[in-house]
Amino acid sequence: FLAKNVAKKLVSHVAKKQLE
Repeated sequence: FLAKNVAKKLVSHVAKKQLE
């Protein structure tokens, strides 16, 4: 199950958006 990987990617994506 890749839910953890997907969650990590989502968090990374959101974090990047918040940094801009």
